[in-house]
Amino acid sequence: MLVVICRLSVTLVFAATLFGCASTGQFPGAATEGVPGGIVKSTGGTAGSFFSGLSPLGTSKDVRIFRVNGVKVNGMGATSLVRLAPGTQQIEASCSFTIEGRLIQGNGSISVNVVDGHIYQLDAKPPCVVSVSDITAR
Repeated sequence: MLVVICRLSVTLVFAATLFGCASTGQFPGAATEGVPGGIVKSTGGTAGSFFSGLSPLGTSKDVRIFRVNGVKVNGMGATSLVRLAPGTQQIEASCSFTIEGRLIQGNGSISVNVVDGHIYQLDAKPPCVVSVSDITAR
């Protein structure tokens, strides 16, 4: 039990670090202070996904934003949230799926037309077929 709690603590600290870095990324297409933009967030990486991945019968999904317009968004690896300037942005995702105890990893990409003030949800299906939804109105 203590090992699981320690792993969860490390995972949450790591996720918080990535979240903080994500919104301030300096890469082509990033929205900067005072510039309008939209938010693209990824799917997975939650405590629920973490625990379901521990079970051989569990299913989990972790889709992370790895590159925008060909440039890594985070020096430490992929991230779960980016703020992008309006216009067409090319997003490359890194995907990990645990399905019935089997790990499936891959990369995929999608072009997103970012509109100021909109929020987009990035998702994928195995092996890494990426999709995006505008969830602003939800």
